[in-house]
Amino acid sequence: MRTSMPTSLLTRPGPPGRTRLMPRTPLAFVLAAPHSGGGKTTASLALAVALGRLGYTVHGCKCGPDYVDPTFMSQACGHPCLNLDTWLMGEEGVRNVFQRQAEGADIVLIEGVMGLLDGRDPESLAGSTLDVARVLGLPVVLVVRARGLARSIAPLVDGFTRACAAESVRLAGVIATCTGSDSHRRVLQGSLEHNNLPPLLLSLQRNDDLALPSRQLGLVPAEEVSSFAATLQRLGEALPQKDVQAFVDYLQGLPQPDDGSPSLQQSATQCADVQKEAATASSPLLKTSPGRLAIARDEAFCFYYEENFRLFQKLGWELIFFSPMRDRDLPAAEALYLGGGYPEVFARDLSANKGMCSQIHKAAQEGLPIYAECGGYMYLAKALETPEGDIFPLAGVVDGLARMGTSLHSLGYREATFLTPLPFGLDAFSPDGRVVRGHEFHWSGMELSGNLPPLYSMTDRKGEAVTAGVLTGPCNNVQASYLHAYFPSLAFLNGRHKTDQAPGQGLEESAPLALSREKTGKQARPSGGHVIVLTGPSSVGKTSLGRALARELGTRNIDHVLISLDGLLASFRRDNHACFTLEEAEKQGMWSAHSYHCLLKEAAKSSSLVICDHVLCGRRDWIEDLRATLGETSVIPVELSCAEETLILREINRTDRPAATEHALVQARAQKNNRLPLAGTTQLSSQEENPLQLCQELMQLLAQRHILSV
Repeated sequence: MRTSMPTSLLTRPGPPGRTRLMPRTPLAFVLAAPHSGGGKTTASLALAVALGRLGYTVHGCKCGPDYVDPTFMSQACGHPCLNLDTWLMGEEGVRNVFQRQAEGADIVLIEGVMGLLDGRDPESLAGSTLDVARVLGLPVVLVVRARGLARSIAPLVDGFTRACAAESVRLAGVIATCTGSDSHRRVLQGSLEHNNLPPLLLSLQRNDDLALPSRQLGLVPAEEVSSFAATLQRLGEALPQKDVQAFVDYLQGLPQPDDGSPSLQQSATQCADVQKEAATASSPLLKTSPGRLAIARDEAFCFYYEENFRLFQKLGWELIFFSPMRDRDLPAAEALYLGGGYPEVFARDLSANKGMCSQIHKAAQEGLPIYAECGGYMYLAKALETPEGDIFPLAGVVDGLARMGTSLHSLGYREATFLTPLPFGLDAFSPDGRVVRGHEFHWSGMELSGNLPPLYSMTDRKGEAVTAGVLTGPCNNVQASYLHAYFPSLAFLNGRHKTDQAPGQGLEESAPLALSREKTGKQARPSGGHVIVLTGPSSVGKTSLGRALARELGTRNIDHVLISLDGLLASFRRDNHACFTLEEAEKQGMWSAHSYHCLLKEAAKSSSLVICDHVLCGRRDWIEDLRATLGETSVIPVELSCAEETLILREINRTDRPAATEHALVQARAQKNNRLPLAGTTQLSSQEENPLQLCQELMQLLAQRHILSV
């Protein structure tokens, strides 16, 4: 740390009437709050405008995956606001984005997300505001909603000061919002001073004229608020200029990070040779060299990550923006990107532009690569139904109805493994895997009329593998889902930056592989990517053993993912008929053994231990495909068996599907007569139906093979 100003100075504009010297490295800080709704956005906008009025060039960032708040900060600063999120981006990604955003700025103002410590899950800071401050080595200014609060501000601030100190982060001061009067402000200030806590730096009195409008997904985007310019002006005037200058002087006087700290280093990601053509026979999304990429962008489609655009441009795409609401014609392009937004709010206008709907439908039928997420997915549906029951016909590319609900349908971070080539030639950027992170936040659901192949797989909170999204079009040229993907995450999740991995567990929260719990002090991890294949006839006990093994690994805090073949098959339906066997799914053309093996391979790239069940009984073709597909991936085959009488009894007692005793017996006899020709196969008897005992035997096997430190 240093307390002196750097010797390299340059002139920056300051308050009227005098010149201000600022360090070449801009002043940067994080505005956080104890909880959502605490006034972070109001305080951030007021401060950004007030600083601009003083002559400072302010660039803004927003912690977390939010797409709406950055639209306000962008207008307040006159410069695009970028997201910072340690879970989505990894630590190196956060540093890279911050470094670029700091270029040309006097001050970088970072608005937090939710409460200061709130992130991906309750046991980790990943994705939290505090984690961003820690990674960048920046001070935190706590925004406290002070309505109904007086001396009690002291223990509140004291707790957050200690929480910051535990992560080597300085809580530098406090901004109070919703204060009632100057007397109220003085009480708050005195309480902090009396308890030797960080000082009250600024205060905003209650003022209904400063409120920002909201709807179901948060604040209404700035572009839709006709009076937003006037609101910004009032916000800037709410903070006296002398107080704002004193705020800058105070923060500038704090010890700054050394020039060599990670937050100040140039560590921009290099995209080497990613403009080459990435052609595959399986998807037209990769058959074209980068050209013109048409992107829907208006009031209905406004949820985008700026870093996605930057990555597309690095790949060689020319970005062409258009409005599905107002434009008469779809721009000539080699691919189409439909982002998220509020199609339900503007459904009438979107539906009324029938020419655009029909052109997008025609382009999809002609094979144009289309990638759509959330609101874009809804727009591709045959129609959208509002909560009031109004139905608006739309593009009709996806055979389904987008139905708006009256409450939140899905919210949270997601980690997905694409089951198809990535859109926009991104396989060239991420040749080692197709695992991507993103976010879901929607009130609608898609009711599909028929069965469509899934776009990606992911692990739910129960540790079960599930599929989501759809592939459609004459050559699977349309990819659509509710996932807002952050595509730069491909870099650190799939091996381009081995030293910069984000924390987490299993497929949903993939992480770097450590050698053992003893060395990391945290999560124990196997020695590499391994696939445990539990095979045997139906009802032999594969699912029970897989779950028992997953629970045991979880209690020992060992990285793993569980993939259930039954669970995957249950997600495929045709004419309301479900497939209960892989053979049936192959006959129906709904799923295949090869697709399953590809899923296992992708899972092994992102998770260090994959547990899956299979029915390889006598199927030489499946066995050969498994070996060929997994290639160098470590496979641990485990063959389960039991007496035929036991198998029949278990099959009869199944409650998840109709009994198929003959089918199970055929599988058991095929397994008996054609032993698994896979090296290192372990044979276990499930006759006693004791999955816990079998689980312990498997744990010992993994230890003997030096896969786990048990």
